[in-house]
Amino acid sequence: MITLKDLTVKEVLDNPKAYAVLEELAPKLVKMPVLKLLTKKNCGEIFDRVVNKKLLPKETAEEIARRIEALYN
Repeated sequence: MITLKDLTVKEVLDNPKAYAVLEELAPKLVKMPVLKLLTKKNCGEIFDRVVNKKLLPKETAEEIARRIEALYN
Protein backbone atom coordinates (compact mmCIF):
# COMPACT_ATOMS: atom_id res chain seq x y z
CA MET A 1 0.00 0.00 0.00
CA ILE A 2 1.43 3.35 -1.06
CA THR A 3 1.24 6.28 1.34
CA LEU A 4 1.86 9.94 0.65
CA LYS A 5 5.19 9.57 2.47
CA ASP A 6 6.29 7.10 -0.23
CA LEU A 7 5.75 9.58 -3.07
CA THR A 8 8.04 12.37 -4.18
CA VAL A 9 6.77 15.88 -4.80
CA LYS A 10 7.51 15.35 -8.51
CA GLU A 11 5.35 12.21 -8.65
CA VAL A 12 2.41 14.10 -7.17
CA LEU A 13 2.87 17.19 -9.33
CA ASP A 14 3.14 15.04 -12.47
CA ASN A 15 -0.08 13.15 -11.70
CA PRO A 16 -3.00 15.30 -12.97
CA LYS A 17 -5.49 13.78 -10.51
CA ALA A 18 -3.17 14.23 -7.52
CA TYR A 19 -2.35 17.77 -8.64
CA ALA A 20 -6.08 18.52 -8.85
CA VAL A 21 -6.46 17.44 -5.21
CA LEU A 22 -3.69 19.86 -4.21
CA GLU A 23 -5.23 22.66 -6.26
CA GLU A 24 -8.61 22.11 -4.65
CA LEU A 25 -7.51 21.80 -1.02
CA ALA A 26 -4.29 23.83 -0.95
CA PRO A 27 -4.28 26.32 -3.83
CA LYS A 28 -1.71 28.57 -2.12
CA LEU A 29 0.66 25.63 -1.74
CA VAL A 30 0.71 24.74 -5.44
CA LYS A 31 1.36 28.37 -6.35
CA MET A 32 4.51 28.56 -4.21
CA PRO A 33 7.54 28.74 -6.53
CA VAL A 34 9.71 26.90 -4.02
CA LEU A 35 7.60 23.76 -4.54
CA LYS A 36 9.24 23.17 -7.91
CA LEU A 37 12.64 23.19 -6.21
CA LEU A 38 11.58 20.39 -3.87
CA THR A 39 10.65 17.82 -6.50
CA LYS A 40 13.12 15.20 -5.23
CA LYS A 41 11.88 15.38 -1.64
CA ASN A 42 9.23 13.00 -0.39
CA CYS A 43 5.79 14.41 0.29
CA GLY A 44 5.72 13.24 3.89
CA GLU A 45 8.71 15.38 4.75
CA ILE A 46 7.31 18.41 2.92
CA PHE A 47 3.83 18.06 4.43
CA ASP A 48 5.30 17.79 7.93
CA ARG A 49 7.17 21.06 7.38
CA VAL A 50 4.16 22.81 5.87
CA VAL A 51 1.95 21.79 8.81
CA ASN A 52 4.60 22.67 11.40
CA LYS A 53 5.03 26.13 9.88
CA LYS A 54 1.23 26.54 9.93
CA LEU A 55 1.05 27.04 6.16
CA LEU A 56 -1.59 24.31 6.00
CA PRO A 57 -3.92 23.01 8.73
CA LYS A 58 -3.23 19.46 9.86
CA GLU A 59 -6.77 18.41 8.93
CA THR A 60 -6.30 19.66 5.37
CA ALA A 61 -2.97 17.85 5.07
CA GLU A 62 -4.62 14.65 6.28
CA GLU A 63 -7.45 15.03 3.74
CA ILE A 64 -4.93 15.61 0.94
CA ALA A 65 -3.01 12.52 2.02
CA ARG A 66 -6.20 10.43 2.16
CA ARG A 67 -7.34 11.48 -1.32
CA ILE A 68 -3.94 11.12 -2.99
CA GLU A 69 -3.32 7.73 -1.38
CA ALA A 70 -6.71 6.58 -2.70
CA LEU A 71 -5.51 7.40 -6.22
CA TYR A 72 -2.50 5.10 -5.87
CA ASN A 73 -4.13 2.20 -4.04
